[in-house]
Amino acid sequence: MSDVRLTIHGLAWCAQHGHPLLGLCARSERVIWISITPDDAQALSPTACDCASGRSRIYKLLEDSLAASGSTVRETSLMLGLHGELEASIVLDGPVGDLRIPAHPADAIVLACRSRRAITISESDLETVCPELSDTGRATVEDACESTPDPFRAFIESLDLGAIDGTSPL
Repeated sequence: MSDVRLTIHGLAWCAQHGHPLLGLCARSERVIWISITPDDAQALSPTACDCASGRSRIYKLLEDSLAASGSTVRETSLMLGLHGELEASIVLDGPVGDLRIPAHPADAIVLACRSRRAITISESDLETVCPELSDTGRATVEDACESTPDPFRAFIESLDLGAIDGTSPL
């Protein structure tokens, strides 16, 4: 099967789970919603951030390092891993030829967007990860928020994460 080129559909906020979502669009009618961190969402901004912290700083360091070595990002490929998790790789064009390196999907997508390079996924993986289409023919943010499998939803909702952020005692 051939690869499908993805474009940025938009950023949204999942109120149910409290994090940003990145929408990647395939063929204008299918949207894949991916959970990302606020730092990744900020790094996707077309305007430079005045702060010298966060992941934008790390992306800039990586981009400068690639430029200094004579390398460029050629493309980002998304694929399903052995257990159905989303994985990514970045293909670099460099002085010694092409180099494919594994990357976190959000990092790979941000680097592809910042360098204006293609993001692709195989047709078969797209069929697997693309959420069911809503009545309007487009996947919605609510579809993505509701996509947690039922056996895991109860477990996730039962976790007391207050100990992590200090709102409840250990």
